[in-house]
Amino acid sequence: MQYKTLLLIGADPYVLRACRQLGVWVVAVESHANFDLGLFDAEASETILVEDLTSVESILCALRRASLHEVRYDGVLTMNELSVVTTAVLAEVLRADFCVDAQTAVQFRDKSVQKSLIRAAGIRTADSVVIEDVRQVDDSLELPAGDRFVLKPIAGGGAMATRQVRSRAEVTAAGRQHPERRAFLLEEHIRGTEWNIDGIVQDGELVAVYPGIYPNECMTAVAAGLPMINLKLDPQGDADRFKTAEEFARRCVAALGLRHGVFHLEAFYDETAGELVFGECGVRRGGGFIQEMIHCKYGTDMALAAVQLALRLPLTPAEATVPGIVGDVYLPSVPGTLLFCPDETAVERNPGVVYSRIELPVGSAMTAAQDTITRVGQVLLCSATEDELIEHVTGLLSWFEREMIVAPHDASPHQLRALQRQMVERSMSGAITAHRGALYAPEPA
Repeated sequence: MQYKTLLLIGADPYVLRACRQLGVWVVAVESHANFDLGLFDAEASETILVEDLTSVESILCALRRASLHEVRYDGVLTMNELSVVTTAVLAEVLRADFCVDAQTAVQFRDKSVQKSLIRAAGIRTADSVVIEDVRQVDDSLELPAGDRFVLKPIAGGGAMATRQVRSRAEVTAAGRQHPERRAFLLEEHIRGTEWNIDGIVQDGELVAVYPGIYPNECMTAVAAGLPMINLKLDPQGDADRFKTAEEFARRCVAALGLRHGVFHLEAFYDETAGELVFGECGVRRGGGFIQEMIHCKYGTDMALAAVQLALRLPLTPAEATVPGIVGDVYLPSVPGTLLFCPDETAVERNPGVVYSRIELPVGSAMTAAQDTITRVGQVLLCSATEDELIEHVTGLLSWFEREMIVAPHDASPHQLRALQRQMVERSMSGAITAHRGALYAPEPA
């Protein structure tokens, strides 16, 4: 059989691993900024670096310089939320397959377009108002329903530049904090438990769905400094919520025109109305530890599925679902310079921890979390019950905070000398080791 070729926008390590497993020849396009992070040593058949992963021009020019522009690519793929439309356009230019065409990709990126389609399909979503230029907000701006609102970039990701606001004045103030952005969506704040639903669509059919919940609603967690926790539900123990999520996801992806690919959907469960309210949906695998959680809990490799869908290959059957509750938590970032934190081996000695990844190197200048991507690292946990898992998370975060050594940005020489003594003591005890960048893989049964 002739080998397949894939153009990957963003060098996702799990996608590259899947390509190696399938014998796919893959050209990985990565930005200089992401490459400099050095998180993974992920190999591709060919790798090219570009200035901007969202720029068709930047990517096409780099392919041309590398003499890779005339390759007959069977498919293109991205796990990068910000590169979805770019990837769809590249697929059309290169005459390769992608899970959606360029116009459908827009429906998964522009939040106002997305909500219009969802409303037209009779699915409840937040009341919202488009702000084409946040610098020009005045008293004529009509606020959505309610007394609290969410201001977000009209095509953002990771809750970056997203804020809760209560008035026109707060809209203006929040917009000025991000001068590089002008177009925003101001929407009604939906009260209720926040759900996330990951899934797989093949030939217009929803073939798999993996729902989860955030015990702390994302924006509330960021604003209050609460831990970012995500739990994946059990198909037996949470059969009702599983069914609700499946029916809801099927309606949403149909309304948005997805016929082939993986998706990540956010929604809120309104306890009073007894229904899910649409938040937003991306046509890519979920971020954070979604890949690891789904693989651990349900035996499905979402990156592998994405490659198989992109190349029109048969899907690999999922392994058996494991019992219990699987979840992940972010190791929180705090203001200051990171001098020391426990490595993955130490983190994984904590109760319930299955896998962890430290993502910041020593010397990193940290800030308090202002979005859902700022963190020191991530941890995957598994417990018998949700209460037990939350108990393990609480203990883990308390321990990690005690073990970290962080120099305040305004530290005096006296403080720095005291921190230096702590570092020497840790070094003498052998507590400082290199952080690993290994990819998660389930332990053999």
